[in-house]
Amino acid sequence: MRFLIILALFSLAMPMRGQFEISGYVVDAKSDKPLAFVNIGIINKNTGTVSDIAGRFTFIATSSDLQDSIRFSMIGYTEYTLDIKSYMAQHGAESRIALLPMTEQLPSIVISGKRLREQLIGSTSNSKIFTCGFASDNLGNEVGQLIKIKNENNILKKIHIHIASVTHDTIRFRINLYEYDNDRPGRNLLNNNIIFSVVDPKDGWMTIDVQKYNIVLGRHTIVALEWIEDFGAGEIRFSYRPLGPPLFYRKASQGNWEREKRGSISMAVTVIN
Repeated sequence: MRFLIILALFSLAMPMRGQFEISGYVVDAKSDKPLAFVNIGIINKNTGTVSDIAGRFTFIATSSDLQDSIRFSMIGYTEYTLDIKSYMAQHGAESRIALLPMTEQLPSIVISGKRLREQLIGSTSNSKIFTCGFASDNLGNEVGQLIKIKNENNILKKIHIHIASVTHDTIRFRINLYEYDNDRPGRNLLNNNIIFSVVDPKDGWMTIDVQKYNIVLGRHTIVALEWIEDFGAGEIRFSYRPLGPPLFYRKASQGNWEREKRGSISMAVTVIN
């Protein structure tokens, strides 16, 4: 899903103009259960998707992608990467790709003897005049907002996003947190998937309580929303702050990030420090 500012069965079909379909399903290597919301795509290109609730996926590639690599990744699992030609040769119609779960390591939080305080940090615009939103339902599209905090070692309590308008009956996103590295989103800081759903969403502030995940933020962190499920016709638009902190987006989950310099999405965090 393009942001506006402004395994595993494998099948291969070769329609006109050098396009072909990559499809299949993803499972957990230990339990053999389907894996939902796995990021799947061609590395450094805006081509890819996210697996559905049943672990199934499909996307269209082109002949120009045959020299590239495909990657399957999700927090908590060892990623699987293979060049597309080898992938096509190895994975036939009755094969599957299984992602191996990693040992979960819960981060520890050390509370100092100093007096702690809560702070709300970020963009708190509730404008319905300046808005931004997603233009299509391409899964794996992501938008991230730079959050600047004066102190190190900030316990993340809540994430707040202002919805200017919404016509979907249900919405579902994944929250991602990235290091701010060389003016771009870098390493994902999370050890757990943070997926939230809202049935019958309303205009106004949407708050996600994440304190149970024991997340500690540094001074510069990018908080991102990833569109992971298509709920059909409808639209969601967020309040937008012109000339705000930099905004980053990418059109596919394995693609390159781009920077939007004209403003920021209305997103804030509550931290304890």
